[in-house]
Amino acid sequence: MNRSVAVLIGLTVLVAGPALAADKASELARPKDFSRDFQVPPAPAAPNAIVLSESFTAGIPGTWQVINNEGEGPEWSNLAGCGESGNYTNGSGDVACVSSDVFGPAEFDTELWTPALDLSSYVAPASLTFTVNYQNFANFDFFEVDVSTNGGGSWTNLLSWNEDHGAFGAPPGENVNLNIGAYAGQPSVIFRFHYFDPNEGDWDWYVQVDDVVVDASLGGCTLALTCPPNVSATAAPGAESQVVTFPAPTPSGTCPDPSVGCVPASGSAFPIGTTAVVCTATSGQTVAQCSFDVTVSQGVVQAIPTASTVGLAALALLLAAGAFVAMRRAS
Repeated sequence: MNRSVAVLIGLTVLVAGPALAADKASELARPKDFSRDFQVPPAPAAPNAIVLSESFTAGIPGTWQVINNEGEGPEWSNLAGCGESGNYTNGSGDVACVSSDVFGPAEFDTELWTPALDLSSYVAPASLTFTVNYQNFANFDFFEVDVSTNGGGSWTNLLSWNEDHGAFGAPPGENVNLNIGAYAGQPSVIFRFHYFDPNEGDWDWYVQVDDVVVDASLGGCTLALTCPPNVSATAAPGAESQVVTFPAPTPSGTCPDPSVGCVPASGSAFPIGTTAVVCTATSGQTVAQCSFDVTVSQGVVQAIPTASTVGLAALALLLAAGAFVAMRRAS
């Protein structure tokens, strides 16, 4: 796993071979050049809503996109696919990973895209956070993070690294927090993790990314909640309450994925009388409420005819009939 550098009339050519002019073992000890490192200040903290959260527990999801621009070189995959011995980031379990080192000499340029995210209902502050371990070889390769608002037609760079970040082949990695407030309000936002070597004769180290989170503040969205009509129910005779179910209230508006709950909840035991039910819809910091009444009436015991009561009634009818006959005869 060595590299040699042949200098021919000012042209540097990378070839794989036993010479150790710039091999991987000596590369680990070389001074690092951070002059081409472009980093973005951390995003401001806020009680934001989570738009995307991915820890790659089951590998790279099908909703993400892997692109191999070189066709035959290494590409983004999970830990087993890239061949490294473990998760070297500050995350745990599986991880998104590319290893040029394990793959061997091959040209590579590979991209990992998030799903398109609808941020139209969000405002700044917003952030993209992740944990990463990136080992660079001799300043040849790059790890970059880019953003697109037109389906990947064009990209804007958010982060560009050309030197090591994290320990070599082991934790810790480095936690990254990128300010993406400028992209809040956009209807389609894609983030790209890009690992590539623009030189010839590629054979570098690796990059791993884990615990990717996109969060933003909700703002400018509307939220309304419509409750069902009032509900009436009858309890069993002598019972003090009655279990009542009712339809769920209906949220509407532009706020994404509101959570809805009612107190008391459907299926609760309601006491005799009228109880107000208050329902609440929540989306980030936006809240909407509605209410309706559940009225429970006490059941009435109905008199059930018995043999004795039926007999007395029949006797009364018989006596009345006899009296009527006697009166007719007397007249």
